[in-house]
Amino acid sequence: MEGRSALNPSLTGAGQAVTSRSAGKYSQDAPGCWAEDRLAIEEPLEIRLGGKSWVVTLRSPGADHDLVAGLLWTEGVVTTPSDILELAHCEQGEQVTSNIMNAFLKPGLSLEGILG
Repeated sequence: MEGRSALNPSLTGAGQAVTSRSAGKYSQDAPGCWAEDRLAIEEPLEIRLGGKSWVVTLRSPGADHDLVAGLLWTEGVVTTPSDILELAHCEQGEQVTSNIMNAFLKPGLSLEGILG
């Protein structure tokens, strides 16, 4: 895919889809017992087409470029990989916002009925 942007390297654990948290486990044999439990991380991702908000979805952070490309194809926004010029996380000042992805598409693609 052309123009593929790298994830912000300053984000520690970017792409990590699981975390551990202390959780209470209750049973008749051991009431009030605490143990580490592994949990899936889920965060919102806003997808913009040329800077205009298109959709918000929940995902496990990590493969955002692949997720957005697949969603664009599945929803019929693009028909070939070359329709996507660039996929990039949005920047606010000097920081990259990992929960907002902007898709820049080939000029001339009709977005009629796709953007409200």
